[in-house]
Amino acid sequence: MSVYSLRSSWLSLKNEEMAFHIQLVTSTILYAFAFLSCIVTILSLLIAKAIVHQKCLLFVQISSTTYQPEKAVDTTCDFTLYFTIFPLVYGLVMALYHGYAFIVSRREEHVARTMWVMPWVLLDSLVIVLGFISSCMYSIGFSQTCSNLHKDLPSKSCKETFSTMDWNTDNSHSSKLYSLMAVVEAATWLNVLLWIGALGLMLLRVYRNRRARAATSVFNDSSTSDKRNITELPSTA
Repeated sequence: MSVYSLRSSWLSLKNEEMAFHIQLVTSTILYAFAFLSCIVTILSLLIAKAIVHQKCLLFVQISSTTYQPEKAVDTTCDFTLYFTIFPLVYGLVMALYHGYAFIVSRREEHVARTMWVMPWVLLDSLVIVLGFISSCMYSIGFSQTCSNLHKDLPSKSCKETFSTMDWNTDNSHSSKLYSLMAVVEAATWLNVLLWIGALGLMLLRVYRNRRARAATSVFNDSSTSDKRNITELPSTA
């Protein structure tokens, strides 16, 4: 193999290593923001439930006699709440893992290529699927609540209706309910998008790992070394 080919392989390997470092930093940021969005989701939902004495505000029906909101099934809110705990812990672990790997890889360049990938691809995919289901349930439930409240007060927006409804709580806190529920909805969908981005980087790393291993095997091929035993070279005569 020519010196030019060796140089090209070496440059390709270095470019791949730089790309790995950028991916590690980006993955760390995505996982960190996913962790933060889970915190926002859990805290906002807990505060909203505390205001209405642990009632669920999804799929709320209006009583035909009292014209007041009736208690909804708590399972819909609890699924979003309890599911978010898993990506919360997992996102924190992955952010620390990728951050530490980035620091170490600056001294030991092979670290980025030897990190586990496929287990995280499977777990990220699971989080995305369950997160999508949770977000859909929440958005549909929130929309259904607004629609039911809006039937009796069509002249008011959903936010205004939330403030005027009797939730058996302090009216000064009722005005915060809609905002809290809207924040939860936005945070859950943001979380899904962040995990999709993290999964995309994982799949890209699988592709780059294969390219890097191929470049390494070419660069380290003993047949290209000028230190190869001359008795092992084929005869040209």
